[in-house]
Amino acid sequence: MSTTMVMPAATTEEKLRQIQNAKAETEALRHQIVYRKNQVLDATLPEVASGTPPLGDLRLRGRSVFKGHIGKVYSMKLSRDDQYLVSAAQDGIVLVWDAYTTSKCEAIPLENSWVLACAASPDNRLLATGGLDNVCTISPLQEESVLLDERNKRRSRIRPRTPLCKLKGHRGYVSEIEFLGDDGRHVITASTDMSVCVWDVEKGERVLALSDHLGDVNDLATTRDPNILASAAADNTVKLWDVRQRPPRSIQTFHAECELNTVDFFPDGNAVAAGGEDGVVRLYDRRCDCRIGVYGSADELNQAVTSIKFTPSGRLLVTGWRDGSFGQWDILKNVWLSHSPGHSAEITNIQVAHDGHRMYTSSWDSTLRAWEP
Repeated sequence: MSTTMVMPAATTEEKLRQIQNAKAETEALRHQIVYRKNQVLDATLPEVASGTPPLGDLRLRGRSVFKGHIGKVYSMKLSRDDQYLVSAAQDGIVLVWDAYTTSKCEAIPLENSWVLACAASPDNRLLATGGLDNVCTISPLQEESVLLDERNKRRSRIRPRTPLCKLKGHRGYVSEIEFLGDDGRHVITASTDMSVCVWDVEKGERVLALSDHLGDVNDLATTRDPNILASAAADNTVKLWDVRQRPPRSIQTFHAECELNTVDFFPDGNAVAAGGEDGVVRLYDRRCDCRIGVYGSADELNQAVTSIKFTPSGRLLVTGWRDGSFGQWDILKNVWLSHSPGHSAEITNIQVAHDGHRMYTSSWDSTLRAWEP
């Protein structure tokens, strides 16, 4: 007669001890990896670019002010063709602007007034919005019905849109939205439920749930490769994702010393920059899998970085701050080129035209502004 040995169940204290041991082992392994990376990091970016001539002073001048919102502007995006700006604010309205004349082309009242993120599809047909309702809503951006104003000089559409679909699945509010690729078929969302989701717009369903973060996901960035995206989160990390990866998981992780608010890809997609609560911007290279640049000092700065954007050449990194000011870093020389007052409240988004000749900022002061050299 055979007997079966039954192992006693682990107590709660033993489970907690095992978890703590696993965390300690993981942290030790991470420090070993960082140590090995630092051993082969034989030069900094400014040292390698020491022979590159400096750019000099590049002060930007305010070109125009976009007024129309009556609440904090939470999100602002520039269309792929540089012709339109889309902005969402605390007043519960999405405005579509002519980027050159500042005229309002569309005024779209929303079902949820607490919209924190918006994006237009590459062909300007679809509008994606999300916020405190934990839902990403897809609506038509253009409709045939047109109302002419009393001067009969410009078209202004002010009717609400009937949503095409509502993408539900997040357990926290939607903090950022981007369209993935050039066909407008997929949209990606970041949320405070610590996940990034990829959605099929035509089917109205979730394709992927990327959940490697251990904190609120604050920002997203896409690159020319429609399969690669980056996310910045409150767990002090930037994670890179390949949507083709199965099972879905991050393909690279870069660590910082504080919560990260914003992220952007270098124009060629081989590097990524992130700005955080300590006022420092960090630059990471995907090929060497390490940090290659640090811009600013936590000891000198007492303002959080709220938005960053590379210029088309990649030489300049425009940085916006919580106090409403902004400026540009020369990433090769690690030199702060200019500092502009900008807005009277926190800058929420920075967009740069594809020709590099114009830049746009949005702010909690309810305005958008255009800037030129």
